[in-house]
Amino acid sequence: TAGDVITVSNSNQLIDPGTGNHTIQFASDVSGETLVPHVGGVDQVAGFNPATDHIDFLQLFTEARSELISAITALSKYVSVSDQQGNAMISFDPTGHGAGSPVAILLGLGNEAAAVDTLLNLAGITTS
Repeated sequence: TAGDVITVSNSNQLIDPGTGNHTIQFASDVSGETLVPHVGGVDQVAGFNPATDHIDFLQLFTEARSELISAITALSKYVSVSDQQGNAMISFDPTGHGAGSPVAILLGLGNEAAAVDTLLNLAGITTS
């Protein structure tokens, strides 16, 4: 229901709450989580660690019926990360032309993940 928080308390979990807006809290002692965002919703995520956790964009490409890119370097045409009041807002553009629409907000990570390159260098984005 609205207002419920999905709490992740075990490591190496696939977090796929489905379409919609969700609030997700990763416990401080877990790592290796993989978040699956969806078109048409914005997940608010606390406790995401770009050094150990991942975002899998395969579902976004599938839902948007976009051609799945073969090279991770082209991901920046489809995904952008911006600092929004200290949070990292991740946006997806299925056409690969612009900023797109928000799909996730990583709370408190605006300074660490202000660019796609930063998140990629920290192994935070995957497409499979």
